[in-house]
Amino acid sequence: MKRAWPIVGVLLLAIVSFHWLLRGQVQAARDLYAQFFPETHVLVERWRALEVPLWLPHERLGQPFLALLYTQVFYLPRVLTGLLFGHVVGPNVMHVFHCVWAFSGAFLALRRVGRSRAAAFIGGAGWAFSPFFVELSQNLAFASTAAWAGWTFWAVEGVVRTPSLRRVALLALVQAATFHAGAPEMWLWQAMVVLVFALSSRAPRRSLLSVGAAGVWAALGFAVVALPAAELVLAWTDPTARAGGLTEWSMSWQQLVSIAVPDADFPRAEPFFGADQRFFFTLLLGPSLVWLALVSGARRRTRPLVVLALVCGVLALGAHFLPAQWLLTVPPFRFFRFPVKYAVGLLFALAMLAAFGVDRLRALGRRRPLELRVVAASAVGIAVGLVLSGRLFTDVRAGFVDGGRWVLLSVLVMALLLQLQARLAGLVIWVTLELVVMPRRVWPPAPAARFLEPSPLAATIRSEPHGRVSIRVDMDDPGTPWCTTPDADDEADRIVLDSRKRLSVLRFLEEDLRSTSGYGFRDPWRLARAFSQGPAAFQLAGVTHFVRNAGEPLRFDGPTPSRTTIDDLWLWRAPTAFPRSWIVHRTGTMSDDEAFAELGKSPVATMEFSPVDRPVTVSLPPEGCVSTVTTREERPELITQQLVACSPGLVVLADAWFPGWSVDVDGADAALVRTWGFLRGVAVPTGEHRVTWRYRPWTFQVGAWVSSAAWLAFALALWRRKTSASA
Repeated sequence: MKRAWPIVGVLLLAIVSFHWLLRGQVQAARDLYAQFFPETHVLVERWRALEVPLWLPHERLGQPFLALLYTQVFYLPRVLTGLLFGHVVGPNVMHVFHCVWAFSGAFLALRRVGRSRAAAFIGGAGWAFSPFFVELSQNLAFASTAAWAGWTFWAVEGVVRTPSLRRVALLALVQAATFHAGAPEMWLWQAMVVLVFALSSRAPRRSLLSVGAAGVWAALGFAVVALPAAELVLAWTDPTARAGGLTEWSMSWQQLVSIAVPDADFPRAEPFFGADQRFFFTLLLGPSLVWLALVSGARRRTRPLVVLALVCGVLALGAHFLPAQWLLTVPPFRFFRFPVKYAVGLLFALAMLAAFGVDRLRALGRRRPLELRVVAASAVGIAVGLVLSGRLFTDVRAGFVDGGRWVLLSVLVMALLLQLQARLAGLVIWVTLELVVMPRRVWPPAPAARFLEPSPLAATIRSEPHGRVSIRVDMDDPGTPWCTTPDADDEADRIVLDSRKRLSVLRFLEEDLRSTSGYGFRDPWRLARAFSQGPAAFQLAGVTHFVRNAGEPLRFDGPTPSRTTIDDLWLWRAPTAFPRSWIVHRTGTMSDDEAFAELGKSPVATMEFSPVDRPVTVSLPPEGCVSTVTTREERPELITQQLVACSPGLVVLADAWFPGWSVDVDGADAALVRTWGFLRGVAVPTGEHRVTWRYRPWTFQVGAWVSSAAWLAFALALWRRKTSASA
């Protein structure tokens, strides 16, 4: 039992922190309901069919799925929890798993560097079950990736201490898994952990070579995702646009204080992209953990964590700190928006430093009890000063005043515990208690069953022949705080609860509807340019229905409105939408800009003409002859069509043009044509033909072979070590 108590402790923490999950409730914060529920549905359905989900045909006229990173196509925790618990409960179970996983990595890493069992428990629990990490379920990709930080610490410490093939393989394996978790920004600061540890070792050159080899090995392990992701970035970057908004959602100085003082940043500044970040609900670790981190001292073992905390803290301040603004323009930081994401690295470093602080206080109690009392008295004095400053200064936020009282209570309890003989046991109990009872803002849990109710709006749309739907409805209740307390029924706001009924954001994926809408990665610039030209683009895309809020009418004439069973939504029917595919017998070679300009010349599209990006052979058909196209088979990565062309023509498919798609006519490879600047086409001769469209990008094929070889090498390196040890 003496060795097992950390396991019991972490299980109790998990049960208390996520008790609502046992009652059939789930967290459904902004990105969870908007993005992760529907995308998990797609992921699970495709893997159940034993298909690799490379392409998502339902969103934005079709877009890559694997290449988005945060879809976590090959990330086992996402896939397995979705398969076992469904697409609503599954992501919540996955977050609980990652809290336990984050604790385990941090605990083992701290034990590896010589921390006591109690200190390692406090550091691991402070990281994985802090209010910040528990509420991080709103963005599962970030929580998933951050959960590997302790394991990265553990693996790199082993490599730096005693390099070997097995230890290098373990570090590479952890880094590859971290990348597959889907948030490259989190991977970036964990790579900083590796680099700082290598530089601070006793043999930095040898350590750099070892961790460099591990990094290359890890890159090969996630090439199957990294190569398609790189292709996606290149294909979706507007060549005329400049990077901007790099400092949006920067951590304010008040939010830096809120790491230790509960709610010190509330009420937060307006507007949504104002002075305060709103990417994370809270940055709260708690006063006890921050105080323990501050007393850890700057020693050789803590120096890498101190450096990580300083660098990540500076980066997270973004727009509020001049050096941060400069750093964020330097590669690789300039490739990512929202500087507050680096605060995760700061919080990890503080939690790990807290473990060192625990053991330092224990040592002071044994050798220098007077110095320990001075440290405790100083902490009490600082806490009293915080409370008084909240009273004396008028520009201090209301949350800081209330949170200061908790800081004072926490520090007084800590000071008292340090005078007792059972200091470690008392610290463990108090820090654990503080993690679950300290004041904080929370997103209220909601009944899981509400998110599984089918949409009557989708049923109405499916009752008529349809192609695509354009959806733009409220994502948040007007005037409702972004993070609130539960209502009388202990439920979240109605728009979250009714998001599937409203087809809000991506929930149309669960209804198997194809839409021009999207969320997450930025829109492909070709689609954004096309739909900005006016109603003709919607007609070409085959949009038969528009869903809008009652107060937002369509900006063009033609579709007819009707009320829905949802009071504040209108459904508009467009009778002139084009079919899935058609044949054109008159074309003109144009640049993309010219094609978009041609699209905007008339509010009505035509099937008689198409601009193309390369010359094709077409001719007008005989009078009275009508060319036809019929779709025989349609899967996400494969579309088969049967057609009759009265004369040479161009088959237009109303799906987004994107690299990786190929087409053949009667089994012979054909050239893919971009038409109207954003749709796909292929030239066909006269007669009956079979056209097959396939999505199988070379980046995936090459990446799959490279990654398979890398993971096989991981297995061989670990198996060989095990075999050698047995012998």
